[in-house]
Amino acid sequence: MLYLLLVALGRMLMLALPTRKVSGLSGCYRRVHRARMTHVVLLTMLALIRVVIQQHTPMRCYLYPAMDILNHYFPNLTDHQRQLFQQLETEFRGWNERLNLVARTDVDNLAERHFLHSLGIAKVIEFVPGSSVLDVGTGGGLPGLPLAILFPEVKFHLVDSIGKKIRAVQEMAQALHLSNVTAEQIRAEQLRPKYDYVVSRAVARLATFHTWIAHRYKPHGNATTGLYYLKGGDLTEEIQEAGLPATEYNLKDFFTEEFFETKKVVFVPATAAK
Repeated sequence: MLYLLLVALGRMLMLALPTRKVSGLSGCYRRVHRARMTHVVLLTMLALIRVVIQQHTPMRCYLYPAMDILNHYFPNLTDHQRQLFQQLETEFRGWNERLNLVARTDVDNLAERHFLHSLGIAKVIEFVPGSSVLDVGTGGGLPGLPLAILFPEVKFHLVDSIGKKIRAVQEMAQALHLSNVTAEQIRAEQLRPKYDYVVSRAVARLATFHTWIAHRYKPHGNATTGLYYLKGGDLTEEIQEAGLPATEYNLKDFFTEEFFETKKVVFVPATAAK
């Protein structure tokens, strides 16, 4: 496609440049006219090439200064994990241009407001190797994909009712070779498997959300198994409405950025469903 465009633009350049004298123009003015036409056509070529590259390159290349924030708060990341987070940012940005997985005005804060926010759960709970985690309403793979990178020995099942978002998650997981991730278009209420943990990012009010996942836990869990729900703001009324034994963890206790000032992880033990 790009080759054909370049050939076509080359022909445009040849046609645009006068091959014979232009009536009424002196030799000096003919040279000026030729130079101006060359400049215009070259600018047009560059603009069109840029459009084609943006539209036909699956994933664009980005620098990763924002990844420093993950290294700061998770200094024990392996080189491989750092590479995966960098690759995830590239993949996510590329898909976001097509599907608007997160607000496009917010994409420059991807590492802080989406990846690090997702990893806030890891400041509260360290998933047991070999355990299973359900991510409900994952959208573009949050918080599931960042957590799957951090916990490679844990199985993650990411679900959402929107097919195009799940397809994007599947493609990203495949590109990163995350063998511990499966993604499926399905509603949480329709699920049959059982899990050790459930995670999510503010999909619905706690009372409503808990009814969707209350019976998705494996039996005989420990004190840490249950729901880890990323929410924001004053949750006093919402927790009272749910009538659940919930524990709030303030992310500002772990992260100093202003964004986390009101962000929380709400833990509801699996035993609350019994």
